[in-house]
Amino acid sequence: MPVVVTQSNTPICILGMHRSGTSCLAGSLELAGVHLGEVVNKSPHNLRGNKENKIQRRINEDLLTFNGGSWDNLPDQIVWHDELRAQRDAYISQFKGVPVWGFKDPRCLSTLAFWRETLGNLRLVGTFRHPAAVAQSLAKRRGLTPATEPVQLWIDYNRRLLDLCETEVVHLVCFDWRMPQYLATLGHLNGLLGLPEVQETPPFFETQLRQSHAGWPEIPDALRQDAEAMYQALNGHALMPGD
Repeated sequence: MPVVVTQSNTPICILGMHRSGTSCLAGSLELAGVHLGEVVNKSPHNLRGNKENKIQRRINEDLLTFNGGSWDNLPDQIVWHDELRAQRDAYISQFKGVPVWGFKDPRCLSTLAFWRETLGNLRLVGTFRHPAAVAQSLAKRRGLTPATEPVQLWIDYNRRLLDLCETEVVHLVCFDWRMPQYLATLGHLNGLLGLPEVQETPPFFETQLRQSHAGWPEIPDALRQDAEAMYQALNGHALMPGD
């Protein structure tokens, strides 16, 4: 199916914290025609794959390490050197001439400025999920215990997402939505991005994987209040059909 876009080469960055629906959103956009390149399409923890490119993810990991951080300890600011620039530009060069392409890695919420240095026309889409659901999902994932308390980590990631939403255009969806609303919004998002309408239900939407949070983990009330306020603010920026 041909892709209809307004520019000859349009990059899209898919933003969101780990376990917040970034794989679902990336896979759905790929189905609509966004070229993701060579990505992980199957893993023990995600049968449909996390839709991440291993080279791009490694570049992000190296950038965080260079700044004294990691996926579970995001640095406040980042700087980079020429070798990282060269690796980034080599990765991006494979998409030359591709009408619309994208990449997804939750670490991009910390490293976005690095990618934007050379991608001036980068478009942003994002996804978020209730902090308690994310914390529970992290707890169920073997080998993925974060160094930072899970709800605090959720706040660290989503503060960056909310800051972006408050200052520029980010097409945002919520992974907690029920299927009809989520799919309707995806269709609207495709239109905003100049992508063709997808008639079928994206196979990346797995209802059984969207388990409602059964309650909050044992965390200080202040942390819970901050997370709840941020969740409501993100909902206020979420895209709705017809927006």
